[in-house]
Amino acid sequence: MLDLQSQIDELAEGERLELPSGQLELSAPLILRRGITLVGSATTLLLRQGREAVVRVQGAGPYHLRGLRVIYLGEGPARGIWAESGELHVEDCHVSGARWVDDRGLGCGVHFSHESRGSVTFSELFNNDVGVLVDHQSQVRLESNRCYDNRLAGVRVQGYSRARVSQNECRGNGQAGIWVLGQTWAELEGNRCHSNGTHGIHLSGQSQSRCLGNEVSQNPHHGLSVEEQAWASLDQQVCEDNGLCGLDIGGESKVLASSNYCTQNAWHGIQVRDSAWPMLWKNRCRHNQHSGIAYYAQSGGCAKEQWLEENEQYAVQVSDQAAPLLSNNRCARNGLSGLAYFGQSGGRAQSNQCTHHPYHGIQVSDQAQPMLEQNSCQNNQLFGLACFGDSKALVRQNHCQQNSQGGFYVGDQAEPQLWENQASENGTCGLQVVGRSAGLLAENHLANNGSYGIQIGPDSAPWLSANSVQGHTLSDYSCLSSEVVLLEKARAQGKRMAEGHHLQLQDGEGKGILVVLPFEPKPAEKLVLEALARHSKLSEGELSKVAGTRRIAGLLESLQEKLNRAGLQLLQNQGQGSEGAIYAFVKP
Repeated sequence: MLDLQSQIDELAEGERLELPSGQLELSAPLILRRGITLVGSATTLLLRQGREAVVRVQGAGPYHLRGLRVIYLGEGPARGIWAESGELHVEDCHVSGARWVDDRGLGCGVHFSHESRGSVTFSELFNNDVGVLVDHQSQVRLESNRCYDNRLAGVRVQGYSRARVSQNECRGNGQAGIWVLGQTWAELEGNRCHSNGTHGIHLSGQSQSRCLGNEVSQNPHHGLSVEEQAWASLDQQVCEDNGLCGLDIGGESKVLASSNYCTQNAWHGIQVRDSAWPMLWKNRCRHNQHSGIAYYAQSGGCAKEQWLEENEQYAVQVSDQAAPLLSNNRCARNGLSGLAYFGQSGGRAQSNQCTHHPYHGIQVSDQAQPMLEQNSCQNNQLFGLACFGDSKALVRQNHCQQNSQGGFYVGDQAEPQLWENQASENGTCGLQVVGRSAGLLAENHLANNGSYGIQIGPDSAPWLSANSVQGHTLSDYSCLSSEVVLLEKARAQGKRMAEGHHLQLQDGEGKGILVVLPFEPKPAEKLVLEALARHSKLSEGELSKVAGTRRIAGLLESLQEKLNRAGLQLLQNQGQGSEGAIYAFVKP
């Protein structure tokens, strides 16, 4: 009787061979050179000696493997099934034992290499280094498989390959359930990745991925992590009960994340770090043990129409030098405050609703300098909007109502600018200014706020102008400070007071620079001025990252023209460098 290799070699192209049930122990790797179909009936192909693979596919195909149990028990290095070329379809197979002996390769249950193509469906891949490896320029569909207990990843897509990965379960793998890297293109849909060694899904390198409706849970690191220069569209993921964050977005990645649900993660629902600038839209983050969304380092981007509720700390936490745009978000019943700014963070928060927090609707601390516009802060236990530390926020056209303590609070050494805000029906006061704080309070409307409209402590020195205050039980205006400056009175005495948009900047030593502009700078222009003031000079490449735009040359030319028309020679072009023109900041 011919051995199995001889039987296969005698088959013509397109023929089918049905294998008997039981165990077939191979003396050498089984090599397929012509397109055939192998069908097993609980048939086990076992290889104890030999290298490279249990089954090797070398011809054009197509090849079909069904109902096989492929086991490698040798010392390696070896794969389970290796498609070196051609078209291979694996269905209802179990593959295990593939391993490598060093770091130069991966022991894969199924390995698609070079320009191979094909599919793996309804199969189990376990106890390998990697369950399925899609490599080089291969094109593969992976559907309805179970990849578990592999030493590294359940599914790994790398090189320049393309893969569609759908409806798979990846659990208990030593690293990520699914890892996409290199310069690949991957579509990940409806996969369940849980209880893996690091992340549920990991997207890195310069890969491009579209992720739809995946469930990533109970992973010790992040549910889904995007980093380096990866590009990803993340839609309708469920990220639950992970050891760090639900979604992690870092490096210089470009991400659009919409309609994702992040809950009960040990840190944040969504974390944005490094220089990432994602677009976050209509995500829901609730019951996370720190914040709903957290920004770190020099990250930014836009978060719009999020629903952020019942997280144990903040709805959105902005730290370090992060500068996101937060727009039309709903922040309710989080454990501390709604929006919270720390470090030297900035950016813009516009038209957000911050309600029912134990502390404040919005708080600004440390040296943060955000622009806060048209936000609604209601029913918070302390203040609607509070500024602490050495912060210098621009607070304009916000509405604080029915907060238990007061509408607006300025404390410590904060120097905010409060313009055209409204405070009504708050418990104790409309606006409280205490500590050694200062700043500008102009054209605010304060009505029917408990005891006081404006309450100023003995060591505070704000500037006041044209505020409307009425309807308070004890006093519309209570001032214990002799340092308050009324702009109208100062002008009447002949003092020249600058009118326009007051922009608070800081130099590299932390010293304040007040610039009065006859126009309101755009968010990107404000970021550019802040960065140049802090670093003295920066290249177009560096400013492009700061402003979050590739059209930095046009932005700088427009800004310099507007400044020059106003007689403000703040920007100076110092010629070309390796990353474009060099711009320096000239102190006024």
